[in-house]
Amino acid sequence: MRYFMLPVLLTALASSNCRQEGNPEITIGNGERIFQTYGCFNCHGPAGQGGVVNENAVRGTVPRLRDIALRMGLHSEEEADRLLQAVRSGNLDPSMPGIGFFLHYQSVIREGRQSERLDPNGPLPPRNMPSWEGALSPAQRDSVLIYLISLQEWEE
Repeated sequence: MRYFMLPVLLTALASSNCRQEGNPEITIGNGERIFQTYGCFNCHGPAGQGGVVNENAVRGTVPRLRDIALRMGLHSEEEADRLLQAVRSGNLDPSMPGIGFFLHYQSVIREGRQSERLDPNGPLPPRNMPSWEGALSPAQRDSVLIYLISLQEWEE
């Protein structure tokens, strides 16, 4: 599967949305402000703690985001810091731990996502991830992601 994703990663890394040359706007603080200002906490909970009910959704709740770093395959604070620095500098290496998932989450924020129904004959789940493409710049979307990565509590 790793080899299958490589062409997709290389294409995504070459796109203008993924490469930003040392963008100083990409900060954890900006990401936190955006998360609060745009109401992301209404669905994902304060500081991404999750647990917000989403009736008739397969998961039952809106996804928890506090552990997104682990879901991205980052195993240590050092790996997370390297990814954060790469995003800020625009030097995204396809072999870097977590980069494939980072690009995936970029697309979820940019394009949005419909919650999958638990009961196909039941009502649509009321909470869906909206597209933020027109509302947030690529730097703002990246700031939200690095803020979420920074929420991970690493074991010492």
